[in-house]
Amino acid sequence: MGKDDPLYRMYKVSPDFPNGNADFDAWSVWPVNQGAPWIDNNNNGIYEPPSDNPLMKGSQNLFCSFTDGYPDTSVISRRTPPMKAEIHLYSYAKDNSGCVNNTIYYEWKIINKNVTQWTEMSSAIWSDADIGSGIDDKAGTDSTLNMAFAYNGTNNDIVYGSAPPAGGYVIKEATGHNSQKADFAMRWVCASDCPTDSLQSYRVMHGLRTTGNNWINPLTNKATMYPYSGDPAASSGWLDSTQGDRYILIGSVFGNVASLDTINFKTITLINKGANNLLSVTAVKNCVNQVISVKHISTEVPEGFKLNQNYPNPFNPSTNLEFGISDLEFVSLKVYDVQGKEIATLVNEKMNPGTYKIEFDAKGLPSGVYFYKLETGNFADTKRMILLK
Repeated sequence: MGKDDPLYRMYKVSPDFPNGNADFDAWSVWPVNQGAPWIDNNNNGIYEPPSDNPLMKGSQNLFCSFTDGYPDTSVISRRTPPMKAEIHLYSYAKDNSGCVNNTIYYEWKIINKNVTQWTEMSSAIWSDADIGSGIDDKAGTDSTLNMAFAYNGTNNDIVYGSAPPAGGYVIKEATGHNSQKADFAMRWVCASDCPTDSLQSYRVMHGLRTTGNNWINPLTNKATMYPYSGDPAASSGWLDSTQGDRYILIGSVFGNVASLDTINFKTITLINKGANNLLSVTAVKNCVNQVISVKHISTEVPEGFKLNQNYPNPFNPSTNLEFGISDLEFVSLKVYDVQGKEIATLVNEKMNPGTYKIEFDAKGLPSGVYFYKLETGNFADTKRMILLK
């Protein structure tokens, strides 16, 4: 599939440039024959831009298809035969404010093109997580957020200067996994932790050390798949006590995958900055729920724009809001109190046709009546909801 074929490359499109420009490909070359996702606006099963368009969840949208199926391009250093995996990677970034503006979304469709099943298959994101200069970094994990993170070991970095940012790597979705989340995350110092052969790679891809032993939390003396899980800002828990070049890994164990079955693995990478290097970790963690809150639950194009009644209602402290978009439009979804004061902006971006769901968390708000308003194009609708504590 695609070896030495120049059409197998990285493609990038924008909702603002259907004909492309120096930075973006034209919609007409979007490689649907390679598995690139698209919207069938005229419902005839044929990709016919500009009537149809690439799936565009962001202001920049990228796709590539690749495989390890060629024996001469397998992972030579690990001396392993090809898995014969075909991978479709769709990635996007949004031109927005706050946390969303500092986030890259990745959707990995992993297809078993082998004639036999994969056994004990796992999928993970690995990163050489350099925060500016890579010589003075630290790293950690957070099981509640499905996150691995890296931060600067001091409050000054050669590249970023004072109060350097922190970076986070999060499992957003793992379809086919029992709980759709990460099973393990870890930080490595390659002088002692990095795998050097296929057996060691298998072990770390299942949450173990390269020796096959469990990670042991020195503060609790218990086994864990989330080492260095303390809170740097609070100086509590198991913390990375030295600084230097850091590698991080986070992933999910899917088990056996039959021939021709597909795994959907969605991850996000984000960066944020706090008042100092440690509070930057807190800032990244505070972004997680914001950047994964809106779920695209159906690509079927609704007949028109619609805003559904929230559920549950009354609610405490959170409720779900669903809405449908029939055209590519800029969408605003906001929450107001009875005085008309804006309480929260839940959506403020251009969105593709489909049906969406977002959770509104009213923790910290008083009981009472609230309103949520959807605006897009020439459509606007407002509905009432009740917070009852």
